[in-house]
Amino acid sequence: DTTVAMGTERSAVIPKGHLVLVGTESAMFDPEKFPDPDEFRSDRPLEDYIHFGVGLHQCFGRHIGGIVIPAVLKELLKLDGLKRSDTEGELKYDGAFPDHLYVEFAAKQP
Repeated sequence: DTTVAMGTERSAVIPKGHLVLVGTESAMFDPEKFPDPDEFRSDRPLEDYIHFGVGLHQCFGRHIGGIVIPAVLKELLKLDGLKRSDTEGELKYDGAFPDHLYVEFAAKQP
């Protein structure tokens, strides 16, 4: 047997041999670590986020995404008339992860 969160009100004994599933995404909604967890806050330290894993279990895509995503967004945000889609304008989530957001833009006329 082992005890997790020992010394806290969340302390629990896990019997030896039991299967444990850990919801790491929910950790990013812990108000003790993330004040106002349901709000967009650009001032949070990046190292507090665990979307791409942590330590030895980091996703290699973290490094690729860190370059590609800002480059694509930079060009997208330069478009004149960029706005959320009138029909699909809500940001959709897959668990804690943003899944998609439809946008529209008015192309420049020649």
